[in-house]
Amino acid sequence: MNKKFLVTVLILLLLYPAAAWLTGRLIESRTSAALAEMSEQAPYVTVSDVKYHRGWFTSEQDLTISLFGAQMAGLAPLMGGNGQAMAKGVPITLHSVIHHGPICGWSCFALAHVDTHLVLSNTAKAAVTLIFGAAEPLSISSRMGFLGGGTTIFASPALKETVVPGGGKLSSDGFRIKIDFTRHHDAYKIDGEFPHVLLDGPDGKRFEMKSVLFKSSSTRALGTLYASDFDFGIDTISYAGVQGSSPMLLHDFNYSGKSTVDSGFISYALQFDTGAVGAAGLKLKDAHFDLSFKHLDMVTLAALIDKIRELYKQQASDPTKYSQNMAAALREQGLPLLLKQPVLSLDRIGLDTMSGQVLLTGTLSIPGLTAADLAGDAGAPALMQKLVGDFELSLDDSALNELPGTGSILPQLETMAQQGYFTHENGHWHATIHSAGGQNTFNGKPFQPGAMAAAPAPQPHAAPPAVKPH
Repeated sequence: MNKKFLVTVLILLLLYPAAAWLTGRLIESRTSAALAEMSEQAPYVTVSDVKYHRGWFTSEQDLTISLFGAQMAGLAPLMGGNGQAMAKGVPITLHSVIHHGPICGWSCFALAHVDTHLVLSNTAKAAVTLIFGAAEPLSISSRMGFLGGGTTIFASPALKETVVPGGGKLSSDGFRIKIDFTRHHDAYKIDGEFPHVLLDGPDGKRFEMKSVLFKSSSTRALGTLYASDFDFGIDTISYAGVQGSSPMLLHDFNYSGKSTVDSGFISYALQFDTGAVGAAGLKLKDAHFDLSFKHLDMVTLAALIDKIRELYKQQASDPTKYSQNMAAALREQGLPLLLKQPVLSLDRIGLDTMSGQVLLTGTLSIPGLTAADLAGDAGAPALMQKLVGDFELSLDDSALNELPGTGSILPQLETMAQQGYFTHENGHWHATIHSAGGQNTFNGKPFQPGAMAAAPAPQPHAAPPAVKPH
């Protein structure tokens, strides 16, 4: 029994170098495909140079990419710069050590484990060393799965009262971002955290953020179009100016989104919210900017995204025509989206002060729009005639009294209320707004823009002319 076991182990040990070498070939092929996919889907990234050195158990790759090179080159003539020099964009060089699988570390069973390091110029290295010392400013660790997916982790080290240029002191718990993805990036998940950062200025100014978190989950819906759910939040943001100035404090900042796919259409719900806000002359319980884009045709939207990506790549060739080409793309690819009856919903636009509220809700749609309405030069006017909007606007007196710069609003509201455009009951202003065929009504009354002006103050009557005695 022991003899058979030893023979089996010996055979495996003899075969492992061949397995690792074959794995290395597969890793190289996978890496090349990933670079090609990145260049195709990320138009702001250009692969400038790549060198791959394959070995038996480990391989090494030197990769140089350029960020925004085409765009910067295209803008050079407009900025009086050298296009060829600016075409380099923002160069980043990465050196990767790739450990072949299937056993790619003490706790790694995968196609490969990759350790990636930034390659800095001497000038950049000196600047980075002043802040991070001997620690790497960014570490990148990746695992390549057997079936095509993988995981990448980005991390930065913690800092404690590190003196930065200008004399300030920076403290940070570092950040960590983990990305899990499937084969061909058909689905991916992102989890990021930045627990704490504090910057104390030499003049007494202080900026601080606590508990920065980001989560995202995306699945390919069609082509390069993804259905995504994400949530980005910051527990606290605070800023204190020089001594004696009013500090700014913001709690529970949140930006989140959710997309749903149904019968060839995709909808996006976006929320941009905060909790309590305090600043000079302003105190809020919360603020909200929540809206939804509903019933977007996926085929048309995917074609528009692909066209915009193509134009982004072509920007370097003729920047003067970029705006024209983008406008043409939006007209040719974007306007057909409107034929599928999309809806813009203002779910909650408003804020809560300490004692009142300002709130706007409603929808904007284009029912009955046809291709003929968008044809020729009459497209824009015809579009405006087809727009239908329904909104509810409410404002509390107490909220207006608490908000800075609202003194001129109350006289306008009073004037509009006298004409029936607003109601005012129990300290609450309200209007139901309807827009159709280019005409607007407030509370059912056709709206005249001149109604926004406050009524002129009454003029004193002139005294009658004196009568001369005969």
